Amino acid sequence: MTERIVVDENGIWTEGGHGVVGYPWTEITDVGVCVLVLPPDDQKFLYLDVSHSSGEFLELNEDLDGFPEAVRAVAARAGRPVPEFDEFRASAGCVEIYRTRTVGG
Repeated sequence: MTERIVVDENGIWTEGGHGVVGYPWTEITDVGVCVLVLPPDDQKFLYLDVSHSSGEFLELNEDLDGFPEAVRAVAARAGRPVPEFDEFRASAGCVEIYRTRTVGG
């Protein structure tokens, strides 16, 4: 079974042969689109970095079904525009697309 990213009103999840894994929105602190550069050819891959309030995190790779839709859904939830994926790939590190609102912040 192919693993798929799902973003819904409850949270961010992966569905696949291992069942469903993920975090509810109430426990997600922030989400970034990050770039991983692999030697020797400096190939760049994108992944979603989903941080949990406990300090744990999920790294969801761009080769998972539903990746583009998931990025767009998270950014829309945060009310942020989504740069083109080529812009993400050209950057280094992570670009935050979602952060939990804090009281007074």
